[in-house]
Amino acid sequence: GGSHAMSVMLYHRGSAADYDGWVTEYGATGWSSEDVLPYFRKSAHQTRKIEHDRSSSGDGKDERQKRAQKKPTASSKFHAKGGPLTVSDLKCVNPLSNAFLEAAEQTGLPLNPDFNDWELDQSGIGTFQVTQRDGMRESPRTAYLQPVQGTRRNLTVMTGCTVERVMLDTDANGSAVEARGVMLLDRDQRKVVVEARREVILAAGSIATPQLLMLSGIGPRKDLEAVGIPVAIDSPGVGCNLQDQPAAMLSIESKQPYVDKRRSDLYYTEATGKSIRTLLRYLFLGSGPLTSPMCEAGGFVRSGASKAGESCDLQLRFIPFVSEPDPYFSLGDFATGGAYLENKSNRPAGYTLQTVLARPKARGRVTLKSADVRDRPIIHANWLDNKQDMKAMVEGLKLCRKIASRAPLTAHAGAELYPGPEIQSDADIETYIRESCHTANAIVGTCRMGADDDEMAPLDAQLKVKGVRGLRVVDSSVMPTLPGGQAGAPTMMIAEKAADLIRAEHQAAIASR
Repeated sequence: GGSHAMSVMLYHRGSAADYDGWVTEYGATGWSSEDVLPYFRKSAHQTRKIEHDRSSSGDGKDERQKRAQKKPTASSKFHAKGGPLTVSDLKCVNPLSNAFLEAAEQTGLPLNPDFNDWELDQSGIGTFQVTQRDGMRESPRTAYLQPVQGTRRNLTVMTGCTVERVMLDTDANGSAVEARGVMLLDRDQRKVVVEARREVILAAGSIATPQLLMLSGIGPRKDLEAVGIPVAIDSPGVGCNLQDQPAAMLSIESKQPYVDKRRSDLYYTEATGKSIRTLLRYLFLGSGPLTSPMCEAGGFVRSGASKAGESCDLQLRFIPFVSEPDPYFSLGDFATGGAYLENKSNRPAGYTLQTVLARPKARGRVTLKSADVRDRPIIHANWLDNKQDMKAMVEGLKLCRKIASRAPLTAHAGAELYPGPEIQSDADIETYIRESCHTANAIVGTCRMGADDDEMAPLDAQLKVKGVRGLRVVDSSVMPTLPGGQAGAPTMMIAEKAADLIRAEHQAAIASR
């Protein structure tokens, strides 16, 4: 786990239909939109003014435009104050991001004042809210852990450790019956046993959690036997149902001169390195370009590939500088100019429109490379394996070009760098997407919850691993499907709800004694 410590900070919950589908399609009783909303509200501190008596007139464009043009507010039905995680509006918005919003509106996309207001349709464009407190990144570590670390006798944090497996008590046939702790390697590579008094909770994320279950003998029999792991529980759904958001980009170089809009020049130049002024603004005032999540504006749309009644299948993101369509391009490259600095040249000034598959149809899986936890698991992402996914991505890139052709952006536009003007046909666009797509970092679903009789659901609706007592999973891997947007907010909702499930079960056990 821990991915939110380096995520893009965007705060999106998805739509109500996402969670209602968990119940109706997957049998995850107790996880409807009505069930989960209190935990979204509980986990967050919304910095916008909360309106307690606002009545909505539905998804009408006029209502949305009217609200979007005012100072942003939040409905008390969906937002609250006082939660651990601060959710705020951007402290710094690049002028090009505003130009993008104007251009997108000219193509017919409505403004959306709040992507997390379920009385509004998710579709539309706007600036994104982020998980920041006073311009600084907010994560579960800063919001939940740091305030209590060192103050609770029942909390011990061990870093630099690797859990090898869950220790299981088995019956005479070798089948697991109860989890009694974990075996781990400490920072000195010594084996340490940590025993559980009540239960073991796995929260290692959508890659490491299924890996750990399989290393413990819980997973598809064929996969476990292939690497020599004794089967404690044959659970065919462990590691399956992987969902991720592939993304592709349109990058355009700007005309020159380009004053006060070149993002990289505001905080990094080849001659002087990092800008001291910009750094001081960030550290002492919580303002300036270093507070930017890079993806400042964007929205959600339905492509022609989506079926009637489906939620938005695409997310658009606008980035006010040039990005390269390289799946191995690192965050450090984004900050410093990457290959451009290696070639002793500045990154071209410009902007990028990114199309992201918000609700992918394709499913991948995680399997073991070996029985050694130090061997990274094999990830079969299976991006774009579904024809509807690819059709949506092609349409998304064409929509990005349509937005880029509108006057608010053409006023700044120079040459199209990626995919390039020679890429025009649907077939060529598809090839470009296949060769350049990259992850939007929202992997979920590899240990999904579901109905008790669903053998492909390793967990029940209480997040307990089926077939073994005292073992529960609480992370993004439990989601049956990916809510459209980023996975951070839904994961924190899951943790808050899981805390109530665990607490209620413990209190019931005490009452029955």
